[in-house]
Amino acid sequence: MTGISQERLERKRMGGLSRPLTASAKRFAPREAMAALLCGVSREPILSLTGRIPAGCSIEVLEKTYGACPNTPPLPLEQLSLSFGVSNYEEYVRLHVRQGRLALDLGARAPNYLLLTLARHRLADAAEGCSEDACGWICLDAFSHDPSMLASRVNIDVFRLRRQLASRGVADAERIVERRPRTRQLRIGTGRISITVL
Repeated sequence: MTGISQERLERKRMGGLSRPLTASAKRFAPREAMAALLCGVSREPILSLTGRIPAGCSIEVLEKTYGACPNTPPLPLEQLSLSFGVSNYEEYVRLHVRQGRLALDLGARAPNYLLLTLARHRLADAAEGCSEDACGWICLDAFSHDPSMLASRVNIDVFRLRRQLASRGVADAERIVERRPRTRQLRIGTGRISITVL
């Protein structure tokens, strides 16, 4: 049997797949296989595949693809609670987002420090009795003493925070940091905040 004929035979055995079995392919007995694609927010299955693996064939996952879950409603920022975990020297700021039983770990990333600074300012204003509309606003110039909080860096951090929340299903993620362009003021977009020293 020629190489071409062998290749065609292998394709037929594999149900018409465009690539034949390679010499390194392992041989397995027929078995049941199941795969499920889970929503990154609710962890509910949104796609599942079941079937039998033919004898002599194996399945390899070559890459991962993440997409939006059509059955999961967007998360409004006003319903979320932000929980900060801060190390003693503040070199480590971890952020969790919660809504009821749903909890998202957003990790410890550099932009979290900006959000922590804004959160502290909003909590301080609230403790002094400021109105909700007035709470938390701080001028960008107040950060000028800190090289890590220059205006250009703040803009990058704001962009990354918004992008991260949007990727986790927050509908109005742009509101995580609110701005007043004329006065160069900004604040964290929610008062549902807790800060814990780790």
